[in-house]
Amino acid sequence: MADRLILVTGGTGPLGRPLVRSLLEGGARVRVLTRQLPGRRVEGAEYAVANYIAGSGLARALVGVSGVVHVAHDLSDPLRDVQGTLNLLEVARAAGRPHFAYVSIVGARRVRGFGSYAGKVRGEELVEASGLPHLILRATQFHHFADGLLTQASRLPRLLVPDGVLQSVAVEDVARELARRVLAGERGTLDFAGPEVLRIPDMARAWLAARGRAGRVLPLRLPLPHPVLRAMQRGDLVEPEAPRGTVTWADFLSKKAARG
Repeated sequence: MADRLILVTGGTGPLGRPLVRSLLEGGARVRVLTRQLPGRRVEGAEYAVANYIAGSGLARALVGVSGVVHVAHDLSDPLRDVQGTLNLLEVARAAGRPHFAYVSIVGARRVRGFGSYAGKVRGEELVEASGLPHLILRATQFHHFADGLLTQASRLPRLLVPDGVLQSVAVEDVARELARRVLAGERGTLDFAGPEVLRIPDMARAWLAARGRAGRVLPLRLPLPHPVLRAMQRGDLVEPEAPRGTVTWADFLSKKAARG
């Protein structure tokens, strides 16, 4: 799919920006779908103003594209997010049936009672039923998700964390893998994971050490109220047999500490 025009939703976000750069480096032309033009733009990309949830501007944005990579995700409202995916698929079918890549989450089907993950599962189903040539890439939790989880937990005197495991992955690794497979026109469903399956208490201790902070990590073994935390305890959000990235949790912490 090199030298062809690929539309990227969510191209101004933490995964979208490195994805846009990776696609450009692979020889593709890239059009970023955005609700408003960003102040910071990736050099070499073009930008189309549209709203995938409302459906406005989509037909114009898809003119001439041979591929769509749907990275955008509305965490605040899963129903709106599903509607946005449906809007994109419908317009894509009318715009020449481009290859459609969708980013989902490893283990989402194993998490019950959490709307955001249910929305991702429903999005997968819509893509599979769309009749479009498609690729679904499920990634494990991003390093910055684990970082945010620990930041919230650190507000208490002790660092209370689920006694479970994560296999967090760098967004840059996901971006490169996704771009490589999109440019090759690959189809099907695959998982992509971080390089290590780590116990969350060990991740928390490394997180504290990287900040030069003292503190006690307290692993929580009782069933936790949030379905995602329970999934971590059960080990439902890892995929040890999946292809893996290379940026470790320690690499992520070191880089973040260097940035200050």
